[in-house]
Amino acid sequence: MIGVEIEPSDVDINDLGLDLSTFKKEQIYSNDDQYFIFHDKKKGIAIKAHGNEVESIILFPSVSGKTKTCDSVKAREFVKEKSWFGTLKVEDRTFTVCGYYAGVTALTLSRHEVSALSDKKIEVATTAVDPEGDVLTYKYTVTGGRIIGTGSKVIWDLTGVLPGKYTIIAAVDDGCGFCGQPKTAVVTVK
Repeated sequence: MIGVEIEPSDVDINDLGLDLSTFKKEQIYSNDDQYFIFHDKKKGIAIKAHGNEVESIILFPSVSGKTKTCDSVKAREFVKEKSWFGTLKVEDRTFTVCGYYAGVTALTLSRHEVSALSDKKIEVATTAVDPEGDVLTYKYTVTGGRIIGTGSKVIWDLTGVLPGKYTIIAAVDDGCGFCGQPKTAVVTVK
């Protein structure tokens, strides 16, 4: 079963020109009584809304008596069930908001100064916390040189850079983007 989901911006549910009283209305999340899905499987249309704001419009093959269902078990179950969610009860559906961002708490460098005569590779150790315990992705931005490796321990290679001050910024992504607090450190190349 193939469908198309359209996410319009700033569309009021009353502006759609649809008689939603003929659609089945179901609460999407148990912990938010403003999220609903209106659907008519025979027409092949569904509208997800938060309050009166349309979040998405879903178009899919109608499930009228003349339509042949594809060989997918999920498609057959979707057609058979009256609920959009099948047998999953509303009390088992919760809305999770990413509100607790992971942040870098410490950025430790093995050296803060290198000279032309020394090895210009610096060990970098990043300490980060995520209140929700998500898997973290580490991102490093440098104004000179390059990062070797991935994760919380990497090497900052300043080989070939001119004398001056160079900055490294460490950030982490817990699945919501690099939203939390980053840390910055500076190295002087002489």
